[in-house]
Parts: sequence; C-alpha cells; structure tokens
Amino acid sequence: MNVLLSAPNLVLRRSLIKALVARDHAVGLLGPEAELTAAEWPAQVTPYPCAADVLTALARFDASVVVDSAVALPSAPGDDPGIGDKLRTIPRHIHISNSAAPLSADTEWLRIAPAPVYGVGNDPVTIFLLLMRSVPAVPIVPGIELQFTWHEDLAHAAATALSLPSAALAQTFQVASPQPVSHEALYEEMAVLIGRRPARLRLPEFIGKYGQKLAGSLAVSDSTVAHLLEFLNGRRPAVGPSDNALSRTFGVSGTSIRDGLTRMVQQLEELTPLTGVGTLEVKRFHADIIHSSYQAPSLMREFRLRFRDVMPVSVGVEPAFPRTRLDEGAVITMHLPGRGHVQVRVERANDTEVVLATLRGHVLAGFVRFRATQKDGTVRFQVLTCDAAANPLDWVGLTLGGARAQDANWTTLVRNVVRISGGDADAVHMDVHSLSGADARLAHEWIDRIVRTQRRQENAKTADLR
Repeated sequence: MNVLLSAPNLVLRRSLIKALVARDHAVGLLGPEAELTAAEWPAQVTPYPCAADVLTALARFDASVVVDSAVALPSAPGDDPGIGDKLRTIPRHIHISNSAAPLSADTEWLRIAPAPVYGVGNDPVTIFLLLMRSVPAVPIVPGIELQFTWHEDLAHAAATALSLPSAALAQTFQVASPQPVSHEALYEEMAVLIGRRPARLRLPEFIGKYGQKLAGSLAVSDSTVAHLLEFLNGRRPAVGPSDNALSRTFGVSGTSIRDGLTRMVQQLEELTPLTGVGTLEVKRFHADIIHSSYQAPSLMREFRLRFRDVMPVSVGVEPAFPRTRLDEGAVITMHLPGRGHVQVRVERANDTEVVLATLRGHVLAGFVRFRATQKDGTVRFQVLTCDAAANPLDWVGLTLGGARAQDANWTTLVRNVVRISGGDADAVHMDVHSLSGADARLAHEWIDRIVRTQRRQENAKTADLR
C-alpha cells in the first residue's frame, strides 16, 4: 500500500515510518522537513516538501495517516487553495487526533484518540525525566494517576488501522498504555533507571521555588511547561479498560511504563550545535606522545576500552545504562558536578576517531571528536569540541566558570591518555576559536550527517529484518 504521511513531531514521524515500512508500505512524507527525514529511509520513503508537490502523484496513494488533523497542511506560494479537498480524494484516511471535529463521510476514515503520547521530545514524561536528572527537586501530586501512550504503540496502531475492514471504520478509537501510573510510581521507575533521587515537593511548593526557571533550564516553551503542570495535576480524562482499543482493536499489547521509560532514555534526541544558545566554540586539546607503547590505531582501541578510566568525571552512572566502552551506537551516561546526569551517544567509533553527540538534558549542544594520528615515532592524541550552551541557564553557568571546568576536564583526559600510552608528552596544548554564520552551519551539517548516517544504518537493519 502507498501511504501519504503527515506528522509534525519528528520522533513520532520516525516511529510511524518505521511501523509502516515494517508492514511493507511505501511512504510519501508530506511536510517541510520531508527531505531530511526521508533521507534516513532512502528506499522506502519519498519526500513531498509541500502540498503542491504531492498533487502530481495523488492517484498513487491508497491511504493517508495524518497526525492531528487540525494542523494545517504545509503549502507554498501559488498552491491551489483547494488542496485539502483534493487530498481527501485518497480512499482511506487514518487521523491521529483528540479533536472532536467531524470527518468527511465521502471516504473511509478512522480516528485514533490517544492518551498523552510520551517519548516524543517535549512531552510531560520526557520533561519529568530531565527534571529527575538535573534539578534538586521534582513536583509530586500524591493520589493522582496518569495515563500515557508510548509513541511506538501509537505508530503500530495506526499502521494496523490501514488494514482494518471497512465495517470497522467511521468511528473514533481511544488508545492508552495498559496501566495508569501514579506520580509516586513514575518517580520510582525513573529513580531505578537513572540511580538518582531528587527531593519530592508538592506542586505548589515546586512552582514557588522553580517555576520561573523551569522553561529556561529545559530549553522548552512556556506552553510546554504549562502542559506539564496541567498533566501533573491529572486534568486528563482516563481511558477505561473497556474503552481502550489498543489491544482489542489494533492487536497492540501495549508497552509497560518500565519498558517505555527504558526505551525513552535510550532514544533521546541529539543536541546539535545550532540548537544551542550563545557563541559556538571550537576547542582543540592535544598532546604529541613519544615512546608510546601503542601505535595510533591500537591507542584508540585502548582509549575506547578504558574511557571510564581516563575521563575525569564518573562514567556509566545510571543503572539502566552502565556502559563505559565507546562502541558505535552506545549511549553513555555521566555525572557532571552541579548539573546531575547527562548522556552522550557514540555516533562514530573506529581505529582512527570517535565522535560523541550530546543528548537532551546535557549542559552543551554539540559534539566531541577524539582522534589519534601518527607521524614517524610520534602519536598525536587530540580532543576537538564544538558546542554551545544548551539553554540560557546553562549559558550563564558556563560563563560563570563552567567553561573553565570543561577545559580542565579535557586537559586531564589528554594527560590520562598519555599515561595509559606508556609514553611521554611535553604538554597538553589548547587552542580555541568561535564560529559564526556559514562556519557554524557547516559544523552543524557535519554532525547532522554523521547522526543521519547512523540512523540510516539502523533503519536498514530494521528493513532487512522484515
């Protein structure tokens, strides 16, 4: 089946594509970022950046999946104002929305109304996780139970809806994860995963102490914070077992909160340089090692193996993610004094270099590259960082001394690599310069290409398993 997909949220868009491709559907992706996302699935997804682009291929689509039908279709100057009516000529439509707006009776349709979807970025559960990792206290409202929908469960339900018989259509189905969870249980599940237990404050007290800082510290909008607080207050109607169509109609057993949180921690998005604030800086730290016991490739292998030993902060600090080796695709957790727990993902790892990208919740938005090269009898080990503060509050922290602490950490790491090499180096050298304009965009595009290459490789593995 050829399916036209429109989904404004990047993470949900990817999970929908994955679910559709797993069922051998070809996907036409509609939206302004269609080309970038489609590049992660080169054989299965065709991009249509604006609505006019899809008109020439409209007849080939058997169905559409639209997330939040109230979202306007992307358009370009000169688009046909009746484009929405033309898109409705597609035979079957799956709408993912909590809107009560009527849907067209001219074609086959089905609406999926999910409980709040989590694991997609600025959702309340992800924000709560970032709070658990980074602040001294989190908001708790005793006695309230919350309901969620794991984004991959929703994607599988939508993909299944495409093959339902016509008799099952023309209605709205509510979906939610199998069991509600209280604030206390959500706190405990996250605490077990991350090995951190911040103080628990009742919501009014938390707002009084941290409310004004919340949006800036998490790099989210005020509306997202308002949504989080509304969600924490439990102002959402529950989906009762008899109304939950996730398993009964769509055959999706549902992801437990424990499994969903574990996956969510693994899947947090990278913070690329252009997502940060303030000056984008490139720093290089290097030492030229003589009399090393290792050649450059073997030194890099030893460095990857002993990353925890040479890193001057604690590595592998979370029980759910205790990894300390720099293997490609690995998520590494670390403790930064005064900032809590942060994550990086190993985007590239070989005998020449390792590239790490920071993930949401890190103090920095950017990447780190470790490289070992050899010339004659000298091995040069280099650390290159390219980053900006992740949000305004972290920018203040870096300005007031955090940047010096970061520099000291990388200098110490280089010295430790010299030590494990068994050789000698005269000093650790450092240079720094700022990037702006075209140079900053080039740095962003470089890490973005590496990240997307990693995703393409993972997606290719998924496609091969079909």
